[in-house]
Amino acid sequence: MWTDTWTNFDPANTIYPTATVTVSANITVDTRWTANNTYLLSGPIYVNNNATLTIEPGTVIRGNKAFAGSALVITKGAKLIANGTKNAPIVFTSSGGVGNRAIGDWGGIVILGKAANNLPANATAGTAAGIGNIEGLPVSPILSTVVAQPPTTTTTAVFLSTSASSLVATPTKLIKKSMA
Repeated sequence: MWTDTWTNFDPANTIYPTATVTVSANITVDTRWTANNTYLLSGPIYVNNNATLTIEPGTVIRGNKAFAGSALVITKGAKLIANGTKNAPIVFTSSGGVGNRAIGDWGGIVILGKAANNLPANATAGTAAGIGNIEGLPVSPILSTVVAQPPTTTTTAVFLSTSASSLVATPTKLIKKSMA
């Protein structure tokens, strides 16, 4: 089949390395995740303050299923550069072991942009028209232009996930998009 070499169709039964680096704080400066480490996202991790997160080919990122909402959130102005290769894919998956990964184990990758949606203004929430909260993230009046706290409202979101709770980026670019 033409898709045989570009993705893993059985990630629930694939053995991935144990996490060596726990990520529990937001990323506010340019950061590189290297293939010699396996990263564990513990909670929603926001890339903000116009920072760039670069993920090397061959890197494994695991969402901690013990922390609700463990996800990688790229905010407006921030960048994610993740270029996997056929021989060194970038893998996003659950922290669950073989046979113990399921839908909802982790939150995936969320990309916040600038396009408006069709929501009306909400005086109670203090949001202008076209701005809404993303389901699953904490509700807050803070707009995504504020960098002191993680943004929780936006005008656009792109959510990347798969039904097997894993996302494998190979052999081409997963994401190389500036949200500026």
